[in-house]
Amino acid sequence: MGDFDGDGQPLDGRQAYLLRFEPGELPPVDAFWSVTLYDSDRFLYANALGRHSIGDRTAGLLRDADGGLSLQIGHVCPPRAANWLPAPPGPST
Repeated sequence: MGDFDGDGQPLDGRQAYLLRFEPGELPPVDAFWSVTLYDSDRFLYANALGRHSIGDRTAGLLRDADGGLSLQIGHVCPPRAANWLPAPPGPST
């Protein structure tokens, strides 16, 4: 579980975050992997896209040109919406 970004700051949906997996570096699992987003009350965040998690079973994910995978997390829909995990519009706490 993560509540802080790479700089130690609390996660905040007003920010745009990028979670990148280098080519061949997807999570080492035997079944499946996913990133699930919860709101500050630890409930799934209701959003217009209806997406609460994103992972290897998410249809339509787009790979980067080098074969890596970049996931975008934030409140504002990015240009590459196929890899977007919507977040609440404020702090995680």
